Amino acid sequence: MKIVSFEDAIRNYIVSVLEITDWRVKGPGGAAELLELPPSTLYSKMKKLGIKRKTVPNKRSRSNWT
Repeated sequence: MKIVSFEDAIRNYIVSVLEITDWRVKGPGGAAELLELPPSTLYSKMKKLGIKRKTVPNKRSRSNWT
């Protein structure tokens, strides 16, 4: 079992919650609500930890490829 730093553990947890919420940070069912944080605090933590959503091709445009 690999031990990760506290900062990496927080980063991994935030990213996991963001993935669950489809990267919605604020609003009902958003990551900030699930983490019980104000959205501004979550945005600050994301910036500090270097958390950015990777761009993914639009599902609609992907269906045009097949």
